[in-house]
Amino acid sequence: MGIPAWLRGVMKERGYIGVRQTARELGVDPSQLVRWLHGVTRPSVLSCRHLAAATGTPLEELVLMATIGGDGDAHDPSDGNR
Repeated sequence: MGIPAWLRGVMKERGYIGVRQTARELGVDPSQLVRWLHGVTRPSVLSCRHLAAATGTPLEELVLMATIGGDGDAHDPSDGNR
């Protein structure tokens, strides 16, 4: 599973309505959340730490999703870009 699918699952599971509410609840910028949801960028390791704390998801799981993603495209997770 990649970050976009994981985020959509978090939104559905927690009943968040829309990007703004999700971003507010996760403590991230809405524009960054949109980029993650559309696979334009992936969270940095620092962002993964923040998301892990906000959701209770193991950090290692998030870093793996951000590093490999659902498409198998490995990249440097520290740069936040694909």
